[in-house]
Amino acid sequence: METNTPLNYDTRALIACTDCDLLIQAPQLKPAETTNSTALCPRCNAVLFKQVNHSVSRTLALAIAAFFMLLLANAFPILTLQIGSESISCSIFGAAETLYQQDMWYLSVIIIITTIITPALQLLILLYLLIPIALGKRPQFIIVPMKIFNALHPWSMIEVFMLGILISLSKLMGMARIEPDVALWSIAILMLLLTATLSTFNPKKIWQLLTPAPQ
Repeated sequence: METNTPLNYDTRALIACTDCDLLIQAPQLKPAETTNSTALCPRCNAVLFKQVNHSVSRTLALAIAAFFMLLLANAFPILTLQIGSESISCSIFGAAETLYQQDMWYLSVIIIITTIITPALQLLILLYLLIPIALGKRPQFIIVPMKIFNALHPWSMIEVFMLGILISLSKLMGMARIEPDVALWSIAILMLLLTATLSTFNPKKIWQLLTPAPQ
């Protein structure tokens, strides 16, 4: 059940409506246990932002599951190629190392940054912020982690790496016997979990922790 309410306005914050270019005081949505609340523009009824019930616990659960999949994706091979009597296993680190040995160090660095470091940092920042909130506490540092999290967003390219794997598989199917391994399924699940995690994450809840409580 969802309620659409332009509720009490917070005089300490302003928000802009992108539909009608109106700058208004940010609505202060009341916490709801069983419903989701949506703040609407008083002029054109456009959605300003949403307050999702239990969004912190949902995002935290998805982030933990995504981090577990990230560990599996890096701990196991992606696939095994069977060429005659020879068997070759390939992992994310193995692919990056092979590119480095073939003097394509820039591709190796891109793979490490976009498929390992960036998703890991994003998930670690989310865990750092959300675990204390779920326990009823306030994270010690907020501004710097949030700035890093926003800066990392364009560099997370798990889906691009997955697309590259699928294209490679289609080209190798006629040359060798391909056996998908644990990491391949882990990357596919990680891609879905990471998308769901970022879509349920509500940065407004984090920034609200910096606002002093009204006296």
